Amino acid sequence: MALYCGINLHRDNSVLSLIDETERLVSEKRLDNKLELIEHRPQPYQDEISGVVVESSFNCYCLVDGLMKQGYPVHLANTLADAILDRLIHSTHRIKLKGEFMCKVQSIID
Repeated sequence: MALYCGINLHRDNSVLSLIDETERLVSEKRLDNKLELIEHRPQPYQDEISGVVVESSFNCYCLVDGLMKQGYPVHLANTLADAILDRLIHSTHRIKLKGEFMCKVQSIID
């Protein structure tokens, strides 16, 4: 049975969850943000893991690189974009965004 891994990053720790094809929780553990701890946790299930989704944030890249080196199929998830898209599709909320567009901000930084 295929398993799916999700990693929710926080400043000091991460929550690593494994679910199966029926969305049954197989394992869930809060871990310190140490690459060796996070890499080690899903190892017993590595052959069954179809994908690892990591919350795409400013602090995810070291984790993503480490997991990819271990052979995990890693995907990035932009949780804010997912929430906005969900609300737009289902017309549940209207969101007014303020401030500069990221492309414009990035061109100023470059």
